[in-house]
Amino acid sequence: MELEHEFTVAAPVERAWEVLLDLDTVVPCMPGAALTGQDGDNFDGTVKVKLGPVSMTFAGKGRFVERDEANRTVVVEAAGRDSRGGGTAKATVRATLTPSADPSSTDVHVVTDLAVTGRIAQFGRGMIADVSGRLLGQFTDCLQGKLAGGATVSASQTATSAGAGASGAAPVAGSSASGGGGAPPNGRVEGRPEAFHGTTPAERAFPGQLDSEEQQAFMEERQVTFTETEVEPVDLLAVTGLDTAVRRVLPYALAVIAGITIGAIIWRRAKG
Repeated sequence: MELEHEFTVAAPVERAWEVLLDLDTVVPCMPGAALTGQDGDNFDGTVKVKLGPVSMTFAGKGRFVERDEANRTVVVEAAGRDSRGGGTAKATVRATLTPSADPSSTDVHVVTDLAVTGRIAQFGRGMIADVSGRLLGQFTDCLQGKLAGGATVSASQTATSAGAGASGAAPVAGSSASGGGGAPPNGRVEGRPEAFHGTTPAERAFPGQLDSEEQQAFMEERQVTFTETEVEPVDLLAVTGLDTAVRRVLPYALAVIAGITIGAIIWRRAKG
């Protein structure tokens, strides 16, 4: 099935492009999702889903197929399977960024070619489109918060990552949060090659830009973050509002079932 969505972020197109390509920023904003590994354009991740009392964890792989900076278009392919064999999901996502009428904002057009099997497929196209639209709304709100937070958000992420790694290293000098200007590009400090600790997504170097020693340090530090990542599953019934509806209807349904059962027993006894 093909799903189409549009949303607007309060950032110029250049800034929005940088942020949307940064998995460390984007993935935590998607409900139930976690990034578990990355090597260049390839990445691993999980999505935790609750369907009533049933919990599912989709573990999968993805890759950036296309990064067209001139046309501000990115294409990502991803596929995953429920760890308990409850279904599969495969998607090709194309996102195109264009400047809004307000130059300080960016319109994002997303087309998703999605194929699902198993329990999730029972929702049907209409329900899946509704759920994905609601989840995209939550994603957009989170992303807006990070864009609005700017250096403050990135600095808190850096502090969390540094604490998890127990490195005890000093904060990066010259970050936008501190107002200094003497740090080398990409948030680097001499003797500390982890460019992952740039103060903004634009200042973070991708692994392919590092030499072998730096890349090893980069991947080791990120692995600590990946290992300790824990997210709450997204409750699909709660997202759709069906959870509330079920709770409201359940007492009446139980009363009807009980009435039918009692009536059947009385009828059988009377017949006997």
